[in-house]
Amino acid sequence: MGGDRPWDPKGKKLEEPSNNTNTAAVILRLFGMQDKPKEWIGEVPESIFE
Repeated sequence: MGGDRPWDPKGKKLEEPSNNTNTAAVILRLFGMQDKPKEWIGEVPESIFE
C-alpha cells in the first residue's frame, strides 16, 4: 500500500514504534534543534531520517 500517499513512501517502514507524543520532538529535529524541554517525553524515531 506504500506510495499511495505522499507521507507514505513506497518501500519505507518505521523500524521502531512511534505515536503522537513523538511529533514535537521530530519537528525540533527537522529544524535542527538539539535540545528539547525536559518535560517532553517524545523521542525521535531515528529510522525516519535514514
